[in-house]
Amino acid sequence: DAPSLTVYRQGYPGLKDYTRYDENYQFYSNIKPSAVCSDWIDNLHTTLFGDFDRIDNTIGLVHWLFPIREDPASAIGAHRLHLQEARLIQNSDHCMARLELSWRLWLDFLGLDLVDATTGEVARKPGGYMQRYRNLSDSVKNQKRTTHVLKSLGELGREQWKGPFVEFLLHECFQNQLIVGAREA
Repeated sequence: DAPSLTVYRQGYPGLKDYTRYDENYQFYSNIKPSAVCSDWIDNLHTTLFGDFDRIDNTIGLVHWLFPIREDPASAIGAHRLHLQEARLIQNSDHCMARLELSWRLWLDFLGLDLVDATTGEVARKPGGYMQRYRNLSDSVKNQKRTTHVLKSLGELGREQWKGPFVEFLLHECFQNQLIVGAREA
C-alpha cells in the first residue's frame, strides 16, 4: 500500500532501532527456529519447495523468511528487522546464502526460477507456472506478500534482484498478458 511504500523509500524516518534485538539474525543463522511454525530456516528451505499450500496458508511465514523494518503486527511471533541485524545478515555468507534460498523459494511459489543470482535475472519455471500465475493474479494477499518480499530484499542488500523481477513481472502482465489480476494491484 502507498503509505508503507513511501515510508520504506524514506528509510523509516523516526523509527528507533534497538541493538539488543537479533531474532531475525538468529533465525537466518539457523540458531533459532521461527515462532510461526517452530522450524529452522534450513529445514524450511528443504521442506517448502513445491509445498504451495503450506506457503500460502502459514500466516507469518513470509515475515520470518523476509523480515522488514516495519512492525509485523499481524505476523505471529515475527520480529521487526533492526538495522544492526540487517548488517549482520549482510555480512554473513551463510545468512546471505539462506536469503538466496528464501528468494528462490518465493520465486518457486510464483512459478519462477532465479536464472542468475548476480544479475537477478528470472524466468518462468518449466511446467505448471500458469497455476502459480493464476494464484498471484487472484490473490491480493500474495500480491502484498510479494511487495513485502521486495522490501526485504532491498533492506538485506539484494536490491539488484528487484529490478529484473519487476521487469519480468511487468512483461508477463502487460506484454504476454499472463498475470491478469496483478495489473490492478
